[in-house]
Amino acid sequence: GSPGLWAQRQMMYAEQLAAWYVELNRMEDAKPVLQEIASHLQNEVDAGMRHVQALLRLANAYGNLGDTENALLALDTAVEYGGYDMDMCCGDYIPDLVNDKAGARPRHWWTSLEGSPEFEILRTRMRSAVDAQRANIRTLLKTHDMEALLAPLLEPVEPRR
Repeated sequence: GSPGLWAQRQMMYAEQLAAWYVELNRMEDAKPVLQEIASHLQNEVDAGMRHVQALLRLANAYGNLGDTENALLALDTAVEYGGYDMDMCCGDYIPDLVNDKAGARPRHWWTSLEGSPEFEILRTRMRSAVDAQRANIRTLLKTHDMEALLAPLLEPVEPRR
C-alpha cells in the first residue's frame, strides 16, 4: 500500500533538511539524509510506483549524492511517465531545468549531470513535452469560449437545507 501520512511527513522533513544542508554546502551532513531519502524512494520505485514527482525527487537525491548514473535513470523514468505532467506537478524542480533560467540557487541537483549527452537528450525530451502541453493549452484557449466552459463551475452553490 501507500506510505502512511506519518511516513510521508517524515520524508518531507528529511527532504527539507537535506535541501538546507546542500544550500549551506554542508555535504557531509547532507549525505546520510540524502542516502536515506534515495533508498526509501528507490524502494517505492522498485515496488512499481511511477509517480513523476517522486521520480524527480529520487533524481534529486541521487544528483546531490553525485550518483550520476542513477540520477539519469530516475530522470529518464520520470520523463517516460511524465509527459505533459512535467510542467504541472513538478514546479519545484522543473522550471529552470526546462526553461534554462538561472534560478535563485547557484547550484542545482542536476549541475553534475550537465554536459552529459544523456542528460541533454532528457532535457530536450522534457522541453518538448512541456512545449507541447503549452501549445495544447493555447489552442484550447483560442478554440473554446473558456468563459462559457467555466460558467457552470463558477456559479454560486446554493447551501443545502
